[in-house]
Amino acid sequence: MSADNFVGVRPNKDGTYSIFEYGNMSVFDEDCMYLVEEIGTIAPTREHALILAHDIVNEMYVCEYGVVEMNPAPSAYCGRCYYCVHERGVVSPDLPKCSACGKVISGSEWQVMTQGKHYHNRCEPNKGVA
Repeated sequence: MSADNFVGVRPNKDGTYSIFEYGNMSVFDEDCMYLVEEIGTIAPTREHALILAHDIVNEMYVCEYGVVEMNPAPSAYCGRCYYCVHERGVVSPDLPKCSACGKVISGSEWQVMTQGKHYHNRCEPNKGVA
């Protein structure tokens, strides 16, 4: 069974901390703006937020990733995550392109570097060859 969930703690601009009870790790890893519009439960300090977050985890039936300290909410798109590259059309110029299909490989996609070239995992030319 995979819950793919976590309890997140993120610093806010005003010095407080937000606690997010049911974060989704797959989306968190693929979207730099995940939960940016959400406020969550507010705690006055990092220590208080972490204690509350651990209390929440202890009460949950299943929590796969536990407490995750998140970065502050970004003010602009990163251009590196899956959502920026494939959904928002915002692409960082230093991201590699797949040598097979020519499409940009976002920072969270599985990639292979072989013979000095970058490939999406699905595009690797020697995949499945023993």
